[in-house]
Amino acid sequence: MSLLTQASSPLSPEAPKLERIYETAREITRSLDQIVWAVNPQYDSLESFVGYLTDFAQPFLGLARVRCRLDIPAVLPPIVLSGETRHQLFLCCREALNNVVKHARATEVTVRLAWTAPRLRIVIADDGRGLAAAAADTPERGRSGHGLANLRERMARLGGSGTVGPAAEGGTVVTLVVALAGDGTLSP
Repeated sequence: MSLLTQASSPLSPEAPKLERIYETAREITRSLDQIVWAVNPQYDSLESFVGYLTDFAQPFLGLARVRCRLDIPAVLPPIVLSGETRHQLFLCCREALNNVVKHARATEVTVRLAWTAPRLRIVIADDGRGLAAAAADTPERGRSGHGLANLRERMARLGGSGTVGPAAEGGTVVTLVVALAGDGTLSP
């Protein structure tokens, strides 16, 4: 134990290695948690999806010092979402939030969810520097990196759409829309 205490001192030459081990362990734990959540039918509801998304978004953005505003109905319909639908929607939301942290230089993000039968709409809007400025920092990727292409592909597989564009007040808006049947299955 004393070796760990000594090595964990910020001045220790082992400190960077321990930090990498800690970060790797934390990421593995998050990934396992996400897998369990995605495959467990106990979580097959819109309410569970929203809870999981907000439980992820707030601390994730908080660590990056980005304020997270949630605009989610107080009462959600009792919609059943398959594990695959929940998982794909979550991955799209995570990609949008990750892009905010990595590229936007935003101070605030709003996560908005709306249900207008049969459509579920998720909007993630930031007050950052917008797409053109972020793309200028990564010219080799152009206007759309692999993450945004994956987001669009995931939504297309669900029969929905994923769009990315400028926000009216500056920043970027990601809009995810998917049509669901009353039982949460994807509708045509």
